[in-house]
Amino acid sequence: MKAPGLWLYPHAIDRIGIQPAKEKIMASVKKKWVAFKGNSTIPADVVGEEEDLKVQAGEAVLVTVAYAKHVVADGFADYTDAPAKGGSKKRTNNDAPGKVEIQQLQNELNAAKGELAQSAAEVAELKGKLQTVTDEADNLKLELSEMKNALGSSDGLSNELGISTAQTAVTDAQAALVAAEGTDGADGARAALQAAQEALSALQG
Repeated sequence: MKAPGLWLYPHAIDRIGIQPAKEKIMASVKKKWVAFKGNSTIPADVVGEEEDLKVQAGEAVLVTVAYAKHVVADGFADYTDAPAKGGSKKRTNNDAPGKVEIQQLQNELNAAKGELAQSAAEVAELKGKLQTVTDEADNLKLELSEMKNALGSSDGLSNELGISTAQTAVTDAQAALVAAEGTDGADGARAALQAAQEALSALQG
């Protein structure tokens, strides 16, 4: 809503024929606090700014008495009390409604992008660890298979050495299973452990 222009200006200045600077005029004019009923744009000469000032509905703004009477009489605004101490900072167009909210949303968006990038890096790291565990489980299965073949074909290998080797294989397989629990490599590690236990049982039987 475009608030009406300031056409009620102090007439005493005109009567004595003095044309002081704009700042001196505004400093000498009495002012009142008003709150517009809708989002409004106030003419710059009313608030002593270089540009028109945008305000939100219900926001207290200090204008000249003449202008205040004008907008209140026309139903654009109501008189209001001055803002509480600490809340009466002079508004400029840099504080126009929406700019603060837009900046806040931009900051939140940037923060969300940073968190997303961090999450993507963490997922990539977890995938790498999972692949490592899976590869280790596969290698263990291969080693156990080769060990079983060696135990079955080496007639000169003592039973005691074979049992010791098989027990070591079982221990290694158990450790691999613990490391792989909760990952896609858990099934492979579990199968490798079972194979090692079966090899050990065969030797002990």
